[in-house]
Amino acid sequence: QSVTLVYPFSGSFYALYPPTLTADGTALDAVIRPGVGGSQSLESWEEYAALVEGNDLAAAHAEIPALDTPVTVYAFTDLTRPESDAAAPTLAVTYPWSEDTPAVLTYGFHGSSIDREAGWARRSFSLPEPDSPHAQDPRLLIAVGGALEEYTIQGYRDGGCDPGEELDGVSAAVIQYKSTLGEVLEALCPPPDTLAHKYGGETDAASLSREVFFDTLCRSLGTAVPADMARLEDVFSWVNIQERIFYAEAVLTIPAGESVQVEAALPKEASFDFACAHTENRGIYGYDLVTQLGSALSFTCQTAALAHTEQIAIVRQNFGFDLAAGLTSVPLEPDQEYYYLEVRRSK
Repeated sequence: QSVTLVYPFSGSFYALYPPTLTADGTALDAVIRPGVGGSQSLESWEEYAALVEGNDLAAAHAEIPALDTPVTVYAFTDLTRPESDAAAPTLAVTYPWSEDTPAVLTYGFHGSSIDREAGWARRSFSLPEPDSPHAQDPRLLIAVGGALEEYTIQGYRDGGCDPGEELDGVSAAVIQYKSTLGEVLEALCPPPDTLAHKYGGETDAASLSREVFFDTLCRSLGTAVPADMARLEDVFSWVNIQERIFYAEAVLTIPAGESVQVEAALPKEASFDFACAHTENRGIYGYDLVTQLGSALSFTCQTAALAHTEQIAIVRQNFGFDLAAGLTSVPLEPDQEYYYLEVRRSK
């Protein structure tokens, strides 16, 4: 009989540490599926529980949305940056705005402002030096579901784009074309920015492919990604660092009449309070686990054990460990959803 094993674990594309799944000591070939839900920072087990109960695993298996919404793309090329003493020469694009104006996404633009009463919106970017490695970077305005009625280009001495700070001689060629949201995102989406990419062999962090990252991005639009996020660089970064549940999946074949011992090993760094200076949480490391969240199995026995306890002192817990009495292994109650342990160094 073949069964699919699924082991959920928390993480992000940026810092991904999958479990190791083995059957009778042999490593299983596991596929890592990113969940869709989450936020930039999940801070409690209840938040993870809400994701599981919200069918996050099913969403991870769902068909990739087509993202076939039509868009009009305005590509700004052949930039002219005049000689001047301006601190940060800037190109700004201003266009009429109303509640009916198509939503505008940007790539390569850094500034944004809107005056709802006056009825205009502005997007801007700093003009690079001609010999800058970023001189040829894409700079795009993407009108979703329509086109801009009109727009004007104006140079400014800096990114404030204030009246009286106009800068003459700034110009750009504008290439306008039709596309779809999916095609634009596919062209611009980078591979995930990960610890593994930054530090290579110096980290145990894993990397997922650009294809998996892009699929997760497509699933996240309209759900996990904030609706008011208009800079595509911010969207890519959000999906990259967003805390979520990942699922390690492996298919296991059990011969008729036989049994297989399956093990899952997941090293996990302790949690700690980043803002704990001068409080009772200073120097405390936290560990926690859930006993049955999202599981399709009915466990008959679960046990927790501590190893290498010589240099720790328990501060708070609900396991029932007693280091003074040598009690470092305890049975867990199946109906107890959540266990926690907080320790500090004693030496």
